Amino acid sequence: MLLTISSVLYSTSYTSGIYALQEEFNVSSEAIVTLGLTTYLLGLAVGSLILAPISETYGRKPVYAVAMIIFSLLVIPCAKASSMAEIIVIRFFGAIAGSSMIANAPGTVGDIVSDEYRALAFSIWSIGPLNGPGTSVNSFPNMQADSLQLLAQSSADLLRSTLVGAGRIGSCLFLGPLPRP
Repeated sequence: MLLTISSVLYSTSYTSGIYALQEEFNVSSEAIVTLGLTTYLLGLAVGSLILAPISETYGRKPVYAVAMIIFSLLVIPCAKASSMAEIIVIRFFGAIAGSSMIANAPGTVGDIVSDEYRALAFSIWSIGPLNGPGTSVNSFPNMQADSLQLLAQSSADLLRSTLVGAGRIGSCLFLGPLPRP
């Protein structure tokens, strides 16, 4: 669930820093800055189309492992980006990797939970994709200063990277072998 939250959180927390990004990178059009969110959502869609069938063929655990590593690594260059184009491209490829947490998780829950508890397990898992956007760490209503917004955006990127890394370590330590489809 932590990984699903981090993947969804990464998509929505971007919006709180849009004006600061626009000023920082001297972008005159708000539409260009919004492309960072748009390309992330497109990456989630494309990644789901690619990674879900691969996980059915090779198993979910290897797909999770590789995708989580790539996702967590691509958050860091986005936090340190020097241009808007970098952010847009990095977020797209990061979303492709991050989509495995959203697209494959229902199959994993179905694989490891018995019929008796499956509804409860899906209810708990759904907290990630449904409440991830509402838990944005940098969407405080009183944060109006552009410099604070940009600092919050960069700090939130690093926090998300830490969350993904913690989830990756936890999944390696506590998640046993998943059954092959």
